[in-house]
Amino acid sequence: MNVQILGSKVYKKLNMSEVEEEQTPLPIYHRNDHKGHLPIDKDSVVIKVRDNLKKLEWSVPVYESQSYLSMPLKRTSIYKIPKFMKDIEPKEYEPHMVSFGPYHHGNKHLHQMEQKKQKVFQHVAKDNAATFELILSEVSKILEDLYEAYDDLDHEKWRKDDDAQAKFMQMMIIDACFLLVFFSEDERYKSQITSKSEIKRDILLLENQLPFKLLQLLYSISSIKVRVLNL
Repeated sequence: MNVQILGSKVYKKLNMSEVEEEQTPLPIYHRNDHKGHLPIDKDSVVIKVRDNLKKLEWSVPVYESQSYLSMPLKRTSIYKIPKFMKDIEPKEYEPHMVSFGPYHHGNKHLHQMEQKKQKVFQHVAKDNAATFELILSEVSKILEDLYEAYDDLDHEKWRKDDDAQAKFMQMMIIDACFLLVFFSEDERYKSQITSKSEIKRDILLLENQLPFKLLQLLYSISSIKVRVLNL
């Protein structure tokens, strides 16, 4: 090592061999490492995760986990629009002409079409007199499934007693028959329905749906023949 004095400062002149000896070697990182992160020690990570998950498993009381696993899965398929969305444009999520199912049933501006649905059902019942009792019997068998299909059902209105349950079942049958008639190929039924463009719009609303199981059942029993849907 050579020492040079320049003015009042002292500089050390190092040979390259000495620099190589004195430098501390830097860690070598994989080319895909970001920001100098250490390589992943997979074995160590797996061990830690396994231990943590086992602790989590035992932290849940046995009775609680068993009761949760034994709970039947709810077969919900028809939901309501979140309130924060409806608050922005409430009219966009409401039927203009006709309701299907319980969510908008009884709205005042839909009363006229409610009467129309009942008239359509009278025609269907007349044409299916031989299977009318079968329709009632078969729909009653899936009534529980129809209730479970709706995510936010007013049980006080639709389920609290026999009258409420009968009202619910009647509504479902009338609405389902009307929807099948709307897509019917039978000329006798087509003349019963007007304002088809508005009805098509209402059929597509999320809160204005009927369980497919109900439509499938009535279609298989009744004489209503439906064309391929083309909205």
